[in-house]
Amino acid sequence: MRHRLNSPLRPAGRRETYPGTSCRLPRPGTTMAAGMAAAAATTLRLPVSSVVLVILLLGSSAMMPIVILAAVIAFIVSERLPAGSAMA
Repeated sequence: MRHRLNSPLRPAGRRETYPGTSCRLPRPGTTMAAGMAAAAATTLRLPVSSVVLVILLLGSSAMMPIVILAAVIAFIVSERLPAGSAMA
């Protein structure tokens, strides 16, 4: 039995033609930096200082937009939570 080359199950072309593989996910280092910034912004309640701290610790400004976004979202969520919502 011979397979057709351009069937729906096997699209022609490169690997990016499959659904879900054309999007690029952030590298593990970027997600680690975003987590560090989010944790620092939540704990210190200083989102700008936490972004600067993470960028200086890791030494790479290539991930700055993701780090800023993570810090700001974490800060806003921590400010919006009620005062007694901490789990003990």
